Amino acid sequence: MKKVLFSVIFTLAILVGLLTVFSTSVSAAPGPAGAVYTMTNAASGNAVVMYNRWSNGTLTMVGSFPTGGKGFDSAGPPDPLGSQNSLMLTQDGKWLLAVNAGSNTITVFRVKPDGLEPVDWVSSCGILPVSLTISGNEVFVLNDGILLI
Repeated sequence: MKKVLFSVIFTLAILVGLLTVFSTSVSAAPGPAGAVYTMTNAASGNAVVMYNRWSNGTLTMVGSFPTGGKGFDSAGPPDPLGSQNSLMLTQDGKWLLAVNAGSNTITVFRVKPDGLEPVDWVSSCGILPVSLTISGNEVFVLNDGILLI
C-alpha cells in the first residue's frame, strides 16, 4: 500500500511539474522583450544599430540604420560622445533621437518593430552636439563646440 501511495504521489508531482513548465512556455509571449540601440559615430556616415533584447538577456541584431548625418572625427580632440544621452528614446518608446556631432544635426527616427525609420533631420543650433534630453514635448541639445562668428 505504501508503494502504491508513493507511486501515485510521485506521478502527480511529475505531472504538476510538467504542467507548470508547459503552461509557462505556452503563456510566454513570443517576440523580443525590448530593444537596445547603439550608435556608430562614424565620420563617414553615422548610423544607429538596433538589437532585439530577449527575456533571457540575449541580443539579436535587427539592422543598421543611417542617420543621414556624420559622426565625430576622432582624429581631433577626445571623442565627446563618451558622454551620456547622444541617443534618446522618448518615454512612450515611439521616437529615437540621435546626435550627428560631425554635421551638427539631430536625426529623429520612428521606432518600428522591425527597425527604425528616419523622419526628420534638424540643426542642433550649434557646433558639435553631444547630448540630448527630453522634457515633455521639448528636446534640449548640449553642444560642445565653440561657434566662431
